[in-house]
Parts: sequence; structure tokens; C-alpha cells
Amino acid sequence: MTAIALVLTWVAMWSPAAWARIDNLLVFIPGTISMLCAVLLTGGKALDRVVRIAKDSDPDDDG
Repeated sequence: MTAIALVLTWVAMWSPAAWARIDNLLVFIPGTISMLCAVLLTGGKALDRVVRIAKDSDPDDDG
């Protein structure tokens, strides 16, 4: 999705004819989906790290 949004943006930026033909939604929708995926993946990694740190520092853990 990110690649599609980036390619369409670069083509539209350097070609005035393409700028008129490329609909904004063709860039907005894939870009939005890719950003949501990036946010979710980052949040998942952060949550995983917090859980791992909390598990490692658990004083009740005998192992």
C-alpha cells in the first residue's frame, strides 16, 4: 500500500498531466491503510516490550 501511494504521488508531482488524472483517493486510501498498519505494528511491539519487561522484573517469579 505504501509503495502504491508513493509511486502515485511521485508520478503526480513530476507530471502535470498525471496530476490532473490521478484521483486523490488513489493516494489517500493506500497511504492511510499503510499508516494504520505502521501504527498498529509499532503499538504491538511496544506492548510486547512492556509485557516482557514486566515479566522479567516480576518479584513473585521463582524461575
